[in-house]
Amino acid sequence: MNSGVWRFGDAEFDEAKGKLSVAGRAIELDRSSPAILAELLRHAGQDVSKDRLLRAGWPDRIVHENSLVKAVGRLRQVLAGHGAALETVYGYGYRLDLAGLPGAASAAPPPSRADALRPKGLRDPALASVAALLALAAVGGAAFWIDAQADAGIGFRSEPPVTADAPDAIGRVLWVDDHPQNNIYEKQFFEARRIAVHTTRTSADALRLLSMYDYDIVISDMGRGEDRLAGLKLVEQMRALEDETPLIIYTVRPDGEDDQRAQRRLVSDAGAQGVVVTPGEVRSAILRFFGNPGERVLD
Repeated sequence: MNSGVWRFGDAEFDEAKGKLSVAGRAIELDRSSPAILAELLRHAGQDVSKDRLLRAGWPDRIVHENSLVKAVGRLRQVLAGHGAALETVYGYGYRLDLAGLPGAASAAPPPSRADALRPKGLRDPALASVAALLALAAVGGAAFWIDAQADAGIGFRSEPPVTADAPDAIGRVLWVDDHPQNNIYEKQFFEARRIAVHTTRTSADALRLLSMYDYDIVISDMGRGEDRLAGLKLVEQMRALEDETPLIIYTVRPDGEDDQRAQRRLVSDAGAQGVVVTPGEVRSAILRFFGNPGERVLD
């Protein structure tokens, strides 16, 4: 950092002015993103808690965690491949790794027990205390039920469910397609690169999942069943709910340049970030979004 200006890769961030440029191009940021980026830069290479980033981006305000997810998603998009890797630390927060810019000496403290018990989006400390008590009460009830099952000689799960994300996952993708078997190889491709993929067949279930989990990006087919515009309607519903999670449409390209331009315009007007039409294009788009992670190396 020099005179309040951070330089990393081909990016430059003027903290005092809240101005970011990448490869010489000025990037338009929303009101909260400069403060979030500054906090991540001041703790480069360290895990920064969601609470800390929420306080930085929205001081003296109570906001849903999804607002932070959206801001981080936008920052990840503009910084990917430009000397910065913005990674999700699941259950805690985020970490910004920079090329050529060392982080601070000490690591961030682990989340407190109260933080771990706090439901998604719950920001008030008094409410968090109530949530913690309810969670502990639920644990007590579960223990009673477990004892009853043990007496009955019923076995218990000893391994995590196979649907759990890998512990070293760097992010989550939600893939909406009524024929998920068509995307099995792309799903395996992303998971091999530490990108978790959750799949669902309907827009209704996609909206439910978006309300419960933090996703970095959504992939949706254009049509599902009899509804040829299901993907566009999904992104319109998301934006109406103030969910700005990036979304790309995976579909077929119409014949003719005029029809292709019309397709791109419809997708953009609905609030999506783009269109991909081949497995290679969807792979490239997702890899660029996550900073082109390499394939997981197995021992």
